[in-house]
Amino acid sequence: MKREIKFRGYAKPLEHFPSLMFQVWGITEKEVLVKSKTSGILARQRDKVEVVQYTGFKDQDNKGEEIYHKDMIINSSRNDGKAHIVEWSEKFGGWVGLYGNLEYLIAPELHEIKLATVLKVMR
Repeated sequence: MKREIKFRGYAKPLEHFPSLMFQVWGITEKEVLVKSKTSGILARQRDKVEVVQYTGFKDQDNKGEEIYHKDMIINSSRNDGKAHIVEWSEKFGGWVGLYGNLEYLIAPELHEIKLATVLKVMR
């Protein structure tokens, strides 16, 4: 499978502030370089950022938005349309949807994958 390798980051939420999402430009042992719409490239402390990888999948119902590790998705053919979290599985050697004890390999050619409404609001 050929796909772009890219990452997105979330500022870990503080007590009174929600999590902020941004594009990751680089990662070192101590810092994550992020792109800000207003300030250009900024360095953030590594322990203050949650970095997630692009899965190579796109939302099939919402303008083709990219789906990343830890996104919440809805798979129309699984679990009555309830949201699942995207995780990497060594067992399956690929991206899976998790819901409780249910773990299934995500196959966009077989499943209709959509980002959960909750996440669309955050974007």
